[in-house]
Amino acid sequence: MEIHDLNGTACWDFLGARRLGRLGCARDNKPYIVPIGFAMRNPYLVAFTTFGQKIDYLRANPSACVQFDEINSPQSWTSVIAYGQFEELLDAQGQDEAHRALESAAWWEPGYVKTTILGHLRPADPVYFRIFVEEISGRRGANI
Repeated sequence: MEIHDLNGTACWDFLGARRLGRLGCARDNKPYIVPIGFAMRNPYLVAFTTFGQKIDYLRANPSACVQFDEINSPQSWTSVIAYGQFEELLDAQGQDEAHRALESAAWWEPGYVKTTILGHLRPADPVYFRIFVEEISGRRGANI
């Protein structure tokens, strides 16, 4: 097996075919990682959710990391990591643009379903946001 670095173009091309990644954020030195759906709009990753721990963390500390992968076998895989800044989309135009970007995927699942957390029903108010990608890198493992 050989492992190769991906250039920026190859990373974005890889992300173009992905809809699900893992969002990493931290608050008060406590990390949190959660799967979430995205649409790619270079230099942004656009997403939708409802209010919860990830939004609480991102509002407190907008630094974020998103990881995407495809694993075909232990010797054949691709992994891309993007570092950037959380930007909540509060205006109607930004939310409409995000909604349109996310239409090609099941953008509302699972972010917009009835959820009970610690015995309390979570509000289903939509939160649109994007991650402005400041740094992106990737690697690919391949059989030779």
